[in-house]
Amino acid sequence: MNTPLFTRTRLSFLRNLEGMSKSDLARRIGVSPAAVTQWESGVKTPSPESIARVAQALNVPADFFTPGELAEPATPETMHYSTKSAKILSEHAQKGALAYVTAAQYVDSMLATYVDFPARNLPDIPADPEVQESAIPELAAELVRQDWAVPANEPIRHLIRSAENNGVRVIWAPERASACAPYSVDTGAFPLVVLNTWSQDYYQQRVDLATQLGHLVMHADAEPQRKPYWDQATSFAEHLLLPAEAFEREFPKRFTQDGWMRLFEMKEKWGVPVQWMLSCAHHRGILKTRRYHERLQELKAYGWKTIEPGNIGTPEDSSLYPTALRLITTEGYASTEQLSEQSRVPGWCFTLITSRALRIENISK
Repeated sequence: MNTPLFTRTRLSFLRNLEGMSKSDLARRIGVSPAAVTQWESGVKTPSPESIARVAQALNVPADFFTPGELAEPATPETMHYSTKSAKILSEHAQKGALAYVTAAQYVDSMLATYVDFPARNLPDIPADPEVQESAIPELAAELVRQDWAVPANEPIRHLIRSAENNGVRVIWAPERASACAPYSVDTGAFPLVVLNTWSQDYYQQRVDLATQLGHLVMHADAEPQRKPYWDQATSFAEHLLLPAEAFEREFPKRFTQDGWMRLFEMKEKWGVPVQWMLSCAHHRGILKTRRYHERLQELKAYGWKTIEPGNIGTPEDSSLYPTALRLITTEGYASTEQLSEQSRVPGWCFTLITSRALRIENISK
């Protein structure tokens, strides 16, 4: 049951955001797990004293158990995780990831009362998972490049900035939830990508973002976590970041010392890992299977299979929310502390969502 002082879905949201199970919360506030279940299901309403104890346990003000002036966000139906993370994610971890998406919706809704964000410019091109070697991923990637005014056969210099300028929100995953990222979701109000930058890998970050953009373009209503969808999103990313004509022209014909040097020059130009380019060449038939595996063995022999040499050490940063925050505060409309409170999310969460770049020493969660 909801009251003026308590909205049950807010309790579930804040608990999952903090990574607590019902048993964890019950133990901290001295009640049974059944009591927490009853509060969240609406069977019973916690007393003001219980609300105060829950607020203390979750490190939020007691009035955070109502959404305030913000509308309660709709719950997205489809979340797209990476191939690796989807295989290991528990239901508990996925609930935490969904709660973080909800937090981003609260922050976005609040900031949008002060500033106008770029309009969504991301096509909706459904791809049938039953069609083998579909042309849709390549066509979709080409359309995105055209819509975003990326010159033909040229690299996308700053992928996060390009995505944000076209209405996509890009934020960072909390450290404890880094196993979930990267993941993406269409909230209905805006497309959102959550990146894991704890590895601080510029090149892989671009691949992760491009792959999630593929899901947003082709799989908005699709059943998530199926291999055909992952393969399609990978193909989209390859064509978005490595347009076919330029890639085939520049890819080395022979893997002598000069050939490897050429490949690492391409890595810096196109901003993607060497191993990923080899995989792309294999997918496009430029490298036959035997030659592809030989190249991977050479990478391993050079010690580059896990950590590749690269000139760019700092990942791309985001600017949409940080710029909005700066504009609002410098114009005197509200302070950072006031905006954080208005967003109705914990302070650490507001700081992370509105961060330009991940600063590990500044984020405690």
